[in-house]
Amino acid sequence: MGSIMEIFDLYDRDRTLTGETIRRGQKPPTERYHLVVHICIFNQDGQMLIQKRSLQKGFW
Repeated sequence: MGSIMEIFDLYDRDRTLTGETIRRGQKPPTERYHLVVHICIFNQDGQMLIQKRSLQKGFW
């Protein structure tokens, strides 16, 4: 089973699509950004579900 390459569109500081892309693991050039989504899940008691990041994941 092969791995799937993720490609991210790049945007400028005004969130305008630049037509540039990077692959997962590449650092975006200066003044270029890719969109990120964070989702918070709460139960009826107001507790938040937290997922611990793997120690094998890289950090920027």
